[in-house]
Amino acid sequence: TLPSGAASAGVWSRARSAYMRLTTAAAVALTLQTHGCCSTQDSTTDDRCSATSDAWAAAGLADRFAVVHHHILTPDMVQELLAAMPSLLSDSAWWMPLVDDAGKRRTPRSAVEEVLYHIYEADFGGQSTAVIGAEWWFRNTTASAGQDAHWDKDQALLEKESRIRFPEVGTVTYLSSGGTPTLVLDQRFGDDACLKVPGAVCPSSMDPPLAKEGLLVYGEPTSHLVFRGNLLHGVPHELAPQTTDDEARRFVLAVNWWSGSKPASEGSLPCVPLSDADWRRRGLYRTDGHPVR
Repeated sequence: TLPSGAASAGVWSRARSAYMRLTTAAAVALTLQTHGCCSTQDSTTDDRCSATSDAWAAAGLADRFAVVHHHILTPDMVQELLAAMPSLLSDSAWWMPLVDDAGKRRTPRSAVEEVLYHIYEADFGGQSTAVIGAEWWFRNTTASAGQDAHWDKDQALLEKESRIRFPEVGTVTYLSSGGTPTLVLDQRFGDDACLKVPGAVCPSSMDPPLAKEGLLVYGEPTSHLVFRGNLLHGVPHELAPQTTDDEARRFVLAVNWWSGSKPASEGSLPCVPLSDADWRRRGLYRTDGHPVR
């Protein structure tokens, strides 16, 4: 997932600078690895390495915080997603439940939903988990665009009740080459952290206070990043590609797998289900029943 040769030294230097900015740390000692997993000596004592979620275990995250898979989508699947993306770009995220009201697996109503089911099977290997559905969205940005470090969460719940709930598993699937890489750190929201409200005195909001490990992923078509849903991640501006091509784009499909209940449909970052009419209005409703190969 990393460039090789002389360029790698510059990448490490910029990655460390990005980490220092993203976490507002004065000084850090961060080792970025091409495969993000807990070390053997940590695994017996560090609860971040334990299989606390059946979804983590099914996704191969019981003893590592993130993993990258390659070529999980076929070229036809990528083309279907790219064709659908313009009509689905939104400030909100979309919601797809995995089963209907009777508890049966739903029939995909679009090529996009079919690909989402395909990703679910790839992520969890057909194992039974507590996951009930997918929060998903597209990103279409310039190749040099970045995004500050953040935790994915139920934003409406945070805004309404000052409570934080995270997805079980987060994923990023690249639909294009290049662009600014994604950085996932082994830092979760601290158990003793309070919400940043006016007048509050807050201890560190990160556990551990300084990251021990990170996974840096450069985009290749169908590269698929899978990570524990409660971890800090972002797209560091410092690692943006040096390019003069103003038309170069970064296309990704982000999917969060949730258990319990779906994220709320209101708030500043709502998670909205798509009806049959919504799919038809976009010209994406499936009527032929033929799978995407």
